[in-house]
Amino acid sequence: MFRSSLLIVACLIAVISTDAQIKRRIKKGSRNKSQSDFALEKGDIEVDWVLGYETVTAELDLVYPNLGIRYGITDRLEINAGISTISVWDRSVLPKNHLSGLEPLGFGINYQFSEEGEGRTSIVLSGQLAIPYFATNHFTADRYAPVLQLIVNKPVGDRHNFGSSVGLFWDGFAAAPSFIYDVNYTNHLNSKWDVTVDVFGFVNGGPSQHTLDLTANYNYSNMFQYGLTAGVGLTPASPRFYTALSGVWTMNTLKKKKQG
Repeated sequence: MFRSSLLIVACLIAVISTDAQIKRRIKKGSRNKSQSDFALEKGDIEVDWVLGYETVTAELDLVYPNLGIRYGITDRLEINAGISTISVWDRSVLPKNHLSGLEPLGFGINYQFSEEGEGRTSIVLSGQLAIPYFATNHFTADRYAPVLQLIVNKPVGDRHNFGSSVGLFWDGFAAAPSFIYDVNYTNHLNSKWDVTVDVFGFVNGGPSQHTLDLTANYNYSNMFQYGLTAGVGLTPASPRFYTALSGVWTMNTLKKKKQG
């Protein structure tokens, strides 16, 4: 009986330790890459979703639907919120460990210092905060997790856009942040299609992560956009591969209805 009790306790400790390692491992993935867009005007509301699959390592896979909402307080000031539902399969232990739940709910604010346009560069200061207790048991964090970014976009003509961002990312576990960056180029092929190439990464005291991805977006209308993304890791610590479907719905809440 005593030996059986020890075995049960040992198994529980192993599962708890594995869960903690998984939570730390999956935080620096494609779901949390920095974003480099700011297109909202006063009264705009945007709802976006992402359904993704990520192979983190040979033994670790995850599926995630993300849901986000953004609102333009003014033409320069935006508030936003986002949530991720995660399912993780860990084959490094037997029996295979499967975890599902909600990651911490995040809230954010963006301010655009300079608007993009002909000969002008967009400069945005962005801040987000993930709240650890707004999550389910498997995916709670140890502390609040802020993200601070400086985002720059430079359009060149009607077809080309160059973007970049730098910032600090706290994962909710380590006291020290990771340095994050994103460099991207978008080509507006025509009125319906655009293609974006992204290189982004997380750099801290451990092995750095650098990832390359390609996104194709289809602009169905002024209100709806759909996208497909695929990416690969460029360093051993990066996720091996991921792919995602996405969608965006936008409308302006302040526009007057047409009369008659």
